Amino acid sequence: MEAAWAAGSATEPYVFAQIAVTRGMLGDFSGALEVVGKMAEEERYWAVEALAAMLVEAGKKTEALALAESQPEVFCARASAFAGIASQLIEEKEDAERKNRVNLI
Repeated sequence: MEAAWAAGSATEPYVFAQIAVTRGMLGDFSGALEVVGKMAEEERYWAVEALAAMLVEAGKKTEALALAESQPEVFCARASAFAGIASQLIEEKEDAERKNRVNLI
């Protein structure tokens, strides 16, 4: 991580998004959010969307909403974060419905 930051503009922006999402996958949400916070606003949208969905999945809906609301409206980062939240909520609803159907059989 430090090497990527030290390399500055020689490091492609997607690398930081990958690092942030990987940290989120490992449950290190504070580390993931720290990386996102250092990224240029126009490069965040994918990482923010993925992290928002992961936060919802982890039961951290308030944190997911705070992440979304903290993003600038420009460059679609805010919309991407809300899309990630919505996607995860829909998936959770569908999972619950499938479980209910199985229990009825």
